[in-house]
Order: sequence, then C-alpha cells, then structure tokens
Amino acid sequence: MELTQGKMFKFLKWIRDHIPLKVGIFFLFGLFLAGVVIGSWFQLRLDEIPLLKTHYPSIQFSLEGDVNTWVLQKKRPTNWVSLGEVSPAARNAIVVSEDWAFYEHSGIDIEQLKDAILESFLKGHLVRGASTISQQVARNVFLSQERTLSRKLREFLVTMRMESLLKKSRILEIYFNIVQFGFGIYGIRDAASNYFGKLPSELTAREGAFLAMLLPSPVRYAVSFREKRLTQYARQTIRSILHKMEVAGYLDEHEYYKALDEKFGWEQATSLPSLMDQHFENELEEESGDAPLTIDSDDI
Repeated sequence: MELTQGKMFKFLKWIRDHIPLKVGIFFLFGLFLAGVVIGSWFQLRLDEIPLLKTHYPSIQFSLEGDVNTWVLQKKRPTNWVSLGEVSPAARNAIVVSEDWAFYEHSGIDIEQLKDAILESFLKGHLVRGASTISQQVARNVFLSQERTLSRKLREFLVTMRMESLLKKSRILEIYFNIVQFGFGIYGIRDAASNYFGKLPSELTAREGAFLAMLLPSPVRYAVSFREKRLTQYARQTIRSILHKMEVAGYLDEHEYYKALDEKFGWEQATSLPSLMDQHFENELEEESGDAPLTIDSDDI
C-alpha cells in the first residue's frame, strides 16, 4: 500500500505522541536512510542517467495541459543555454536561494534533512518543502510529481546516482534549463526574455533574486509581474536573497545596497499594502524556513 501524504502526517503524529523525542528523531532519520539503501528500486530509470552527459532534457507539453514530461534527446534545444551564458549574479542568486550548500553536499543535504525531520517531529506535521537542486533535476527529468514516500525514496536514489556520474556544473546547467519560472515558461533563457527582455548573461543580481523568488510557486508568485508591482512577499524575499548573496560574498556592501535601490523596468511605484500584500505576507509566515530539502506537502 502506498504511503501517501495524509498517512504520513498521521504516522508522524503517532510517533510524536508515543515515542520519546530523541528516540523518535533517530527512528525517523534511520527510517529514511534505510529506505534509501534498501527500498524503492522499482520504477527507476538508472540506466538513463548517464545519458545526461551527452543528451538534453526536452519538455513535451501535455495536450490536456495537465502533466508535462521531459525526454532526453541528442540535439541541443534551441532555448538551451550553457552555464557560462548565465550571468554570475543571477546564477548565484538562484543557488543561494534554492540550495545554499549545493557545491558542498553530494546531492542530499543530510544536515538540512536532520533539521527538517526534527522540526517535523516537534510540530507533528511535515514542514519546509523544498529539495536540493540535484533532487529537483532528478525528480523533474526521471520521476513523476506524485506526492508519495516511495517517489521520494526513488528521488534519493536517482539523485545519488546522478551526483556520482555528473559534475556539479552539468547538474546546475540542466537545472537552469528545465526549471519552471511561470506558466509555460521553462528555462532561464525564456524567463529572462519574458520578465526583463534580456539574455540570461545580462541579468542583474536583483533580477536573479526576482527569478529565485518565483521558484517555490512560479505561476502564483508571478502575480508581481502581472500586476506590475511587487507584493510584500516578493519585496521581502528579494531583499532576503540579496542579503544572502552579501553574506556568501557574492556581493560586496556597495553592490548589495545598489541592488536594493534598483527598480525593474515594469515595476510601478510602491503603493500602500493591499489585500494582495496581506495574502502573500500570510504565505510567507506559513512557508517557514528556506532549507533546500525535506518531505513536506509541497515536496512529496
């Protein structure tokens, strides 16, 4: 029987209520590690992973408009960009936002996973729904978007295999070309053109931070672009991403404050907070943490 999101919630609450804190944490962490090692080998496409060295994921849009899929092809897609064609500012903005430790971990950020399990255990529900960049590539190219534990375990296995075969630069290049930035907008070339009328190489730090802000839910958060004014959520998130870039050394103090003062070409003067701002402010409070992985309702 498939362990669905709802069943996982009940299981987590039962552990919290019946097992001591330390024992429960170690039990949950051991359960996931064991699942990675011995479970979910079925429905994997491990033999296709080496093709990522020489092939390109190409999106196949569903005629029904529901679930799009990715197939591997030898010919480079017309909108594909190499990693060197993405401005360092935009590249760094998205990496620090989505996966701060991308260059340090081996596909799965164990420390963040332990923290997420602890937080989930204490709160009695699954929290912090994001994955490492490598996991996102594995899920989008080789797996489905179903929210089940078995899919999550398969994702771990595909990610580890992919990390053992590909360089970080190749994984990141694939990510920038398949990630969704809005309705029907896949890849940073189309995103740069749609939102800013630019090439990826011309993107600024603030523009990169805007694109990073979209990623948790690109269709929904693109409301700032549609309304030609930033929601409070967008303003706060962009500012937070720019601050992370300064902390990480990607921006010096002068560049940081300059980025804060910039305006997008389509951005109108900020008005008083609206109901739209309050809506996104509430979402910001609910979407706690910016850790790059776990197994919450947005991720399973």
